[in-house]
Amino acid sequence: RLEKPDKILSKLKKRKPLSLKDHQELIIESLPGIGPNLSKALLKQFGSVKEIMNSNKEKLRETDKIGPKKSERIYEIINKKYD
Repeated sequence: RLEKPDKILSKLKKRKPLSLKDHQELIIESLPGIGPNLSKALLKQFGSVKEIMNSNKEKLRETDKIGPKKSERIYEIINKKYD
């Protein structure tokens, strides 16, 4: 079951500037099926956006609530060449 993403625009509409942490969470939340809770879990597990983006499907699946379909879709979006 896909996690319902928080409204990404709501974070952007805050009056104060976004922190580095907010930006990192926002980037990860933009992936399919990734909401605020899963975004934070991934960032805690991997340590950075770069590590998440460089991970393979098997590593993504080590995170709770990421199964084969979700890891495949995330991996495809990150790695497929833009046409």
